[in-house]
Amino acid sequence: MHPSPNSPALDAEMTVDQCLFCHTYSPGYIPTQYEFGTLIHNIHYGLEADGQFEDEYKGNCYSCHDATNDGEGMALWDQTKFERLRGVTKVENVEGDFSIDQEATMAQEDMFNMDAWNRLYDRMRSGAEYADTPMPQSLFDSWPITVDGEVNSPYTALLPDLVKEAEAAGVTVTKVSKEVCNWNGTGAGSVSNVEITGIPVSWLIERAGGYADNADINGVRVMRADGSSKRAMPLDKVDGGEAFLVYKINGEQLTAANGFPCTNWCEGVDPEVNSKQMNEYKVVTDAPDFDDHVYEFEHHDGNPNGWIDADGNWTNKPNATVLGVPEGLVIQNGQPYTFHGYVDAYDEKIASVEFSMDFGKTWTKHDLGDTDVNKLVWFDFTWTPQEESAYCLQLRATTESGLVSPQIQTVMVNAKDAMPAADETVVIDTPSLVAPKTAAAEVAEGKE
Repeated sequence: MHPSPNSPALDAEMTVDQCLFCHTYSPGYIPTQYEFGTLIHNIHYGLEADGQFEDEYKGNCYSCHDATNDGEGMALWDQTKFERLRGVTKVENVEGDFSIDQEATMAQEDMFNMDAWNRLYDRMRSGAEYADTPMPQSLFDSWPITVDGEVNSPYTALLPDLVKEAEAAGVTVTKVSKEVCNWNGTGAGSVSNVEITGIPVSWLIERAGGYADNADINGVRVMRADGSSKRAMPLDKVDGGEAFLVYKINGEQLTAANGFPCTNWCEGVDPEVNSKQMNEYKVVTDAPDFDDHVYEFEHHDGNPNGWIDADGNWTNKPNATVLGVPEGLVIQNGQPYTFHGYVDAYDEKIASVEFSMDFGKTWTKHDLGDTDVNKLVWFDFTWTPQEESAYCLQLRATTESGLVSPQIQTVMVNAKDAMPAADETVVIDTPSLVAPKTAAAEVAEGKE
């Protein structure tokens, strides 16, 4: 299994839904579409598995599948189990205390990061971070930034000189801003909310004498120093003051993994255009159609602002996610419990969040009011169980344009009158997808 891009600090639960999100329809990223079943069946039954799934783990088709006679074929147990399980109490029109926060930030080292499974230089950046290698100040002091392409006076200047000049001109910006991965599925934790300090890209272009007299100008490409990325961002983001050359996060210089000495930062879009260690802004006439998402996927260009299926429907926009609730979490009956999470829709504002505890028969709506689309919306929903039982919470969000969460997360908790003592619980700490054999089982097989 490849590394997860989720921020460990957010404690998002990895489920099969997140596997399906990427391994269903991802043109430009996976070679064949709609072949998740082929992938998993080969892992379980292929030559590499060598019978381990069946022999060692006693697995079979029904380890993953749910079979019925409804004519719908084989379903995944993980996607049907909550409504199959008995003993789940349904609560109509569930009530609770709801609040939101957009100012809460996270540490730099807790930001989500996809470097571990990208290109060579991405791995080198992450490697320096993991090894706690200090970044040399000389790299910051000697880093060149070029602004060229369709501008009147192209130039190259050192980063510290640009920072000094921009600060003296009073144009630098410090603000809380979000990053939400384009592949951030429902229930995932590939999100960040931090304080950035940067120079507006619009000011950098003005310093180059502004745009050239060319009616075909349609974007600004962000060129990474290692040559691995040249994505374009739309002019409305640049001219609207939502694109920055960022050199500080949370008041400190960037870490290695976040692109020291600088990174591009375009607000309200997915961060694929936020190239780390960028060294050139090129005003161009060949930017993609920012509404042609399949082209953007296949050509690794632009910023699609969410993921779509083969029919062009959004699959993660808006996204409503509960964090930190492992399946079957035991909570105290009769005592308030707070579900914490986030809602986001990239370039669209979230209008409301709704909760259900009867599998969508009834929904309780909470309007958000005015929010900042460029900041993550964290939420808390505090609810009190009234009887000892299992409960399933579902949530969805709506945007100002009327989009409704296309995928709905379900989390299960077990309310107990008497909480189990520490010696009555077992914690399995393993990175594997199946529980390891217990010592008792190995003794029974005569392996100890």
